[in-house]
This record gives sequence, structure tokens and C-alpha cells, in this order.
Amino acid sequence: MLVYHCLFASLFAYVSSIILVKGFKRLRLWINFKVFFLMIFLFTWAGGIWLVPFGPDIKGVPFMPFLAASLFAALVLSVSLSSFYLTRPSKRRPEVKFIEIENALYAFFWTLIIFFAVAIIARYTLFA
Repeated sequence: MLVYHCLFASLFAYVSSIILVKGFKRLRLWINFKVFFLMIFLFTWAGGIWLVPFGPDIKGVPFMPFLAASLFAALVLSVSLSSFYLTRPSKRRPEVKFIEIENALYAFFWTLIIFFAVAIIARYTLFA
């Protein structure tokens, strides 16, 4: 089960990450494929094992919760990062302090990583 959970999560996270990275290329974000993949992968894995199983089974594992979690993760990340794109400062709009934005994004990233890792470990150890 663990292998198939990881396989479904990585497959759906890979597809979602590619779509997001390609979509945000024109906004000139600091987007890195590895960062997006890691965040979406852990979100998909945690969501897939915690959601109520539904849909068809492959090798005894329903894959629809993983697909739903992957789509939701892509939506949440695209909404949360769509406002953080770099533009040239103008006379009307002062220059944004990019260091503060970067620090906020790093804090957001590490908080999510820790939360999803704990959720995955808890599901397999405490609620198995």
C-alpha cells in the first residue's frame, strides 16, 4: 500500500508541478520545479491517505483522493503565489522589499513541509 500511495502521489504531483511551473514562467517568479514538486508531492500524499477513499481502485488503492489532493494543492499554491511576481518599480508604486517577501515564502514553505511530513507519519504509525 505504501508503495502505491507514494507512486500515485508522485505521478499526480509531477503533472501538477509541470503545469504550474510552465504557467508561472511568464510572471518571472523564483519558481523552482523541485520546490513545487516537493510541496505538491507531500500535500498530495497526505491528502490522498487522509481523504475518504472513493473512485476506482488500482491494485486495491483508490487513486481519486490523490488526484483530488493534487488538484487542490496546485490551486492553493497558484493562488498563494500569484501575487508574488517581480515587476519593475514605478513612480506611483515604490519598490517592494523583496527580502521580506522571500522570508515570508520560505517560512510558508517550511511550515507546510513540516506539517505534511507529520501528517503522513501520523497516518501510517498512529492510525494504521
